[in-house]
Amino acid sequence: MSRAFMKELEDAPELTVVAHAAPQRVTPSRLKRLRAELSHTDDPERRAQLQERIDSALLTPPPADREVVAFGSRVSVEDEARSGAVQTFELVDEADVDIPEGCIGMESPLAQALLGSRAGDTVRWRRPAGDHSLKITAIEYEKD
Repeated sequence: MSRAFMKELEDAPELTVVAHAAPQRVTPSRLKRLRAELSHTDDPERRAQLQERIDSALLTPPPADREVVAFGSRVSVEDEARSGAVQTFELVDEADVDIPEGCIGMESPLAQALLGSRAGDTVRWRRPAGDHSLKITAIEYEKD
């Protein structure tokens, strides 16, 4: 290569690679919370993360049949093995998983066991530690 061409390459502005995140499902209320957090955050790195998440958001409203477990539902289950202990889980996209808060990813074995079920159904949660039975006591979706 010629010396002039090399000099031209050295002086060229650095290329910026822009990665586009895959669309990620969000409920209307979760998108609202992301936007609120963005407006109150001063940290540039966190702002960039939030903006990317908002830009890649695929708004997913509740299903027409709100009596069936689907994305965005809050499902209360009674654990038959633990003397009827009740737990509540929200089915979310993998980007929003927060186990301590009860937010489980759609691809998780628990979510897969719950999907399509109705209140009163007993589902089998297949776990590495052994199958577990859960009775669905309630299904809720956010208000429109």
